[in-house]
Amino acid sequence: MDARLPEEDAATERYGLVLKEQTYQAVFEYTVEERWEPGLPSRPDVSANEKVFFRVLPFKSIAPILICALAVALLSLGVWQEWLPNLAVSQISAFKSDEIWRFFTAQFQHGDAKHLLNNLLPFVGIGWLLWGYFGILAFPVVPIIAGTLANFVAILTYEPRVQLVGISGTVFAMAGMWCALYIKNDNRYPVNKRILRAMGFLLILFFPFSLEQNVADRVHVLGGLIGLLFGYLGWGRLLPQRISAQRSSAGKVRVL
Repeated sequence: MDARLPEEDAATERYGLVLKEQTYQAVFEYTVEERWEPGLPSRPDVSANEKVFFRVLPFKSIAPILICALAVALLSLGVWQEWLPNLAVSQISAFKSDEIWRFFTAQFQHGDAKHLLNNLLPFVGIGWLLWGYFGILAFPVVPIIAGTLANFVAILTYEPRVQLVGISGTVFAMAGMWCALYIKNDNRYPVNKRILRAMGFLLILFFPFSLEQNVADRVHVLGGLIGLLFGYLGWGRLLPQRISAQRSSAGKVRVL
């Protein structure tokens, strides 16, 4: 038996039912195909970003973030024990001594153990979210670049001898990225609620840092703004995969 829906008759139909050229013991096997014809209203894009936050992160996925945190702690310890040279950055060291690399290395040196711990706790928490939901670009590649840029811009506003140390600028860049990606992708809530949640998240993160003395608030603000910008521009590129709206979804129906 052979029956097929002509293509020209499907011009006004959104779905077509095509009978496969196969008969098996009086059981007809059909394939339901989704057809999109020119001029028909398109269906809203069903992409991976609509479902990305429905996935529960496995606990084992925190391992790479803990490795990064351990590396930061070991570098700080190396400076404290004078196994490594000073990694801090200032206008004098960066520009007069031509040590531009310090804008990058200053992220991995901390003043003391308390400073290190205060930075590593949000570093691990937000890093886990960025890594687990958006991949290696979202953490650690883009945040480290954002932290370096925040150090570069911030050092121009300080006195020549003021030194910057710590990964807090990178942490705020991570927070800004997370907020931008969350607002753009979490379609479970209206956009106004997403914005309020993101603002609350930033305020909760910023408050403990504001109580500390000798805190480079300019680096925090710059890191957060750069992270927001990178997160907004990186939307879609940081997602693990995207599903094309034109992909045909086919399912078999057995008719007795």
